Amino acid sequence: MASFNKHKNGWRAQVYVAGKRASKVLPSKLEAKDWAVFKEQEMREGAILSIPFPDLLDLYDKRVSVNKLSHKWELKQFRKFRNIDLAGKLVSDITKADVSLWKDNRLAMVSGSTVNREMNLLSNIFTMAIEWEYCTVNPCKGVRRPKDNPSRDRRPTEEEIERLSFIAGFDGSEVTSQRQRIMAAFLFAIETAMRKSEILSLKANSVSGRVAHLPKTKNGTARNVPLSKRALELFELVGGDFKLSLNQIDGGWRIMCEKAAVVGLNFHDSRHEATTRLAQKLHVLDLARMTGHKDLKKLQIYYNATADEIADKLD
Repeated sequence: MASFNKHKNGWRAQVYVAGKRASKVLPSKLEAKDWAVFKEQEMREGAILSIPFPDLLDLYDKRVSVNKLSHKWELKQFRKFRNIDLAGKLVSDITKADVSLWKDNRLAMVSGSTVNREMNLLSNIFTMAIEWEYCTVNPCKGVRRPKDNPSRDRRPTEEEIERLSFIAGFDGSEVTSQRQRIMAAFLFAIETAMRKSEILSLKANSVSGRVAHLPKTKNGTARNVPLSKRALELFELVGGDFKLSLNQIDGGWRIMCEKAAVVGLNFHDSRHEATTRLAQKLHVLDLARMTGHKDLKKLQIYYNATADEIADKLD
C-alpha cells in the first residue's frame, strides 16, 4: 500500500508492506509513483505478510479450536494470551526469546505442568501460522520446557467410596437425585476408565450389548469401550443417561467430599483407579485400547498398583 504527499522538495512516497515502511522524496509525483511500485514489489518478494498475534488467535479459534472437545479450555487460554507481551506484536516478529520470557513469567505463577499444556497450545497455533504463511518459524521450538509435576497417584479407598455413597444416598437401587447420579457416574468411571465428558455424552443408544460407543473422545477419535456387568447395572440405574453437566459434577463432587470428610480426591482420580484395576486383568495393548491411550508410556501415569498388590502377583 502506497501513499503520496506534497513535500518542499517534490513528492514523498510511502510504502507499507507487512508492517514495514519505506519512504522517499522524489522531484515529481510520477517519479514517486514509479518508485513506489518497484519498492513495494521488492519488499513483498522478501516479506511474510503477517498479522497481529490477537488476530491469529481469532483465526485459530474459528478454523481449528472450535472443532475440538477442548474448545472451552482453549478459549480461556486465548483470553490469557491476549494479555501477554506477545499480543502487541506481529506474528512474524515473535521470537524464541519472546516465548522464553513468557514461559519464565508464567512459571512464577503456575506449575510446570500447566505451562507445558499452555506451550503445547501456543506451539500448535504457530504451526498453523506457518501453514497459513503468517510466519516462517515456530518460536516455541527450541524453548526449554519446564519439568512436569509429579503425576498423581491418589486412589479412593473402599471406606471413602462407602462414605461418599452414604452422603449421596446411593445404595445401588433407584436413582432419583443429582447426588445419586454423580455417585453412579463416579462408580461407572471406576468400571470403565472413561472421562467425565465421555460419560456425560452417553445416551441409551450409545450402548449395544456390552459395548459403549464413543463417537468423539479427547484425542479426537472414536472409541468402543467394553463394559463390565457392574457398569451395565449402573448405566441401567440412571436410565441410559446420567443427565448431568460438567459444572454439576464438579460442584456436587466438592460438596460430597466435604460432607464425607474425603480430602484430596478428584472425580478424575476414578480414571487412575480404573486403569490400575484393569491393568491386573488386561494385557497392556487391550488396556490401551479400552482407555484410549495411543502412547503406552502414558499408561504409567495411571497405573499405580501398590507394593502389596504387586507382591500378591509374585510366587
